[in-house]
Amino acid sequence: MAVSVDGITHLILAVSLVSSNVTISVALRHMRRVKTTTVVFLAQLAISNLFQGLLFFISALIYLCHAFDGIGCLMWVFLTQVGSGSYVTGILFIYLDLCLSLRSMSVGKPVISTRKAVAMACASWLVWLSWGVVGFGMLNTKYTYDNEEGCLMVSGLYRKEYILITAMYFIIIFIVILVFHVLSYHELTKSRKELLRIQNVEVGNVNRPEGQTVPDDDRRSDNGREDAKKKVKWLKKNEVVLRTITLILVMLIIGWYPVIITSVIVVYCDRCAAIITKQIIYVTYVLVAIQYNSNGVIYLIKIKEFQQALRDLCHGCHASQRRVGSDVTVNVRTIA
Repeated sequence: MAVSVDGITHLILAVSLVSSNVTISVALRHMRRVKTTTVVFLAQLAISNLFQGLLFFISALIYLCHAFDGIGCLMWVFLTQVGSGSYVTGILFIYLDLCLSLRSMSVGKPVISTRKAVAMACASWLVWLSWGVVGFGMLNTKYTYDNEEGCLMVSGLYRKEYILITAMYFIIIFIVILVFHVLSYHELTKSRKELLRIQNVEVGNVNRPEGQTVPDDDRRSDNGREDAKKKVKWLKKNEVVLRTITLILVMLIIGWYPVIITSVIVVYCDRCAAIITKQIIYVTYVLVAIQYNSNGVIYLIKIKEFQQALRDLCHGCHASQRRVGSDVTVNVRTIA
């Protein structure tokens, strides 16, 4: 009965992850005004979540068919680890791009090009794939699959050292993300002050008495006002990105820290492991799944371009349905 419950749970998670992230991926293609590099890294998050959803779908079928064994569990944990690592690294890349952009004040010139962003996303998949392959050499030779324990990374599949190193990788990435978050907020504050100073200078130029004008002063002030407008738009875009990624970071901490902490406790503290039951471990994994599904809601709340892209998709679907309906009506009239 427990296996069937696991299968149904995985199936629900699979449907929600796949449907939400397919929608996100399609909407991201229609977003024009958000920075291209940011869209690339947001697409990396969506692809990682979609990959996880497909894995949950496969595991649900295996659970429901009572066909899980040691090899199947190993492959599922291996691929889940790769997708999770790519997801967390994608969040790190967004913060890195945002921080570098704010430090350089490069308006209209991305610090990280689209080609580099795609290369970074692919490299993160390769790195985590390589680390997952390393895990094949650190398996617990005494491990036997148990239906009661289910397919979990902490159920004795790997040696303790591998689980600890993997947990440390995630913790280090989280710490670096927090550092980039503080730096990004600091640079955003500096950019606001710099923009305010530029605007004050332009206002002073406009209000200068006529007797104090210099040649080409009007042209310079016009150019300055145009630059100020561009910087205002650029700053607002970065503010939207920072607010959005901050919410993702909060959900990341809520979803991931419990599962990492409980995993390390279960592996290294035998006395504590008796307190942390299978139900508690599954609750931590449910928090991770909720975090995966939260991205679409966050985009919908914070990014206006994402809202507009979804509206365009809905209007496109309604328009296509109307065209199909009108074509059917025309064909019926022709036959009549």
